[in-house]
Amino acid sequence: MTKPTFHCAVPMMAEFENLPRLLKAVINQSISHWQLWICVNHPAYYHEQTKKHWIIEDNIKTLEYLKKLNHPKIHIIDHASIGNEWSSRKKSGVGMARKVLLDKIMQISAETDWYVSLDADTLIDHTYLEKLSEFQEKDDGRTAYSMPYLHCFDHNLETRRAILRYEIYMRYYLLQLFKIQSPYSFTALGSAITSSVKACKLINGLKPKASGEDFYFLQQIAKVGQVCSPPGPFVYPSGRKSERVVFGTGPAIVKGLRNNWSSYPIYNSAAYREVALCMQNFEAIYKGKGRVNLVEQFFAEELNQANPFEKLTTQHKRLDRFIKACHEKLDGLRILQFLRYYENLHPSNELKNLQDILPELNFEGSLHELPIDHLQKINDKLFKTEMLARSAEISLD
Repeated sequence: MTKPTFHCAVPMMAEFENLPRLLKAVINQSISHWQLWICVNHPAYYHEQTKKHWIIEDNIKTLEYLKKLNHPKIHIIDHASIGNEWSSRKKSGVGMARKVLLDKIMQISAETDWYVSLDADTLIDHTYLEKLSEFQEKDDGRTAYSMPYLHCFDHNLETRRAILRYEIYMRYYLLQLFKIQSPYSFTALGSAITSSVKACKLINGLKPKASGEDFYFLQQIAKVGQVCSPPGPFVYPSGRKSERVVFGTGPAIVKGLRNNWSSYPIYNSAAYREVALCMQNFEAIYKGKGRVNLVEQFFAEELNQANPFEKLTTQHKRLDRFIKACHEKLDGLRILQFLRYYENLHPSNELKNLQDILPELNFEGSLHELPIDHLQKINDKLFKTEMLARSAEISLD
């Protein structure tokens, strides 16, 4: 029986410094049935901006290095040399690079092969792909996997502080979604996603976005199948600052160094309970006994969609299909939008919100003002709780 191939997909823009380390990490994997796909890319308009010329030069060095290497299992998708650069501002960037990579992989691979999304600045252990292969036995072809992560720290204390704060945001958000048993309980990190090629084809691949393409990819998988969050293997993303995308680790670090966490709040814990109440109300709505809740109020006020779930009863006669349709309506994006909506109505204290997951937490004041060792303790506790939840060893009810 032929072993499935792991197709590692890496978008690259100005990553020459990280290239040797990436190649070593993949080439030295403990299994040999892998292929590495690298999309070196930048938009053509970078030629018009002097401050972007270094990116062009860096990409050309990357292309030359890879071509000279001429490795039979390493494939170059060139969107960086003259004539191959992204021609449109809208159709460029990491989202477009990930789409092109996955399109190529789906085109040439078997449905039983695997798509492994990585980043050039992310470390993986030499057994990473071997451990991913353990998912094959139980995979149903409709599942994506969101792997656990630990960001790499440098020696700069302010950067470390920003990374800790960003991880606290992500871990708290995931744990709250676990707690309410949302189908969209996942962390969307581009370097920490894998799925069968069959699952990718079910959703026609990846839709390019200026940022957040990983979130939308997992959300679509969740609508046709499921997204699992196993306790390993780990990825180790870089904690570097970057403004090449508008959302994610890099820009979070940039904003964090300015003490601006408005895009990454520790949302009101009561908002998650409202989402849970809404989900628990689906069956009652199906039976004509539902009660209007704050989530439906949000749909009416912010999206101009009055009675969004009641309308689904005319389209789905079976209860299970109706509930699935309700979850597709109240997807990960809508949940996130509702959390922001609720926070605007009911501003909250972030430390008190964290106590909903960590009741033993006894720090006072503002999360922004805590010393770095306190942030480390909070993140450590959230990490341990997340690992237990990923292992399904505890209930967060």
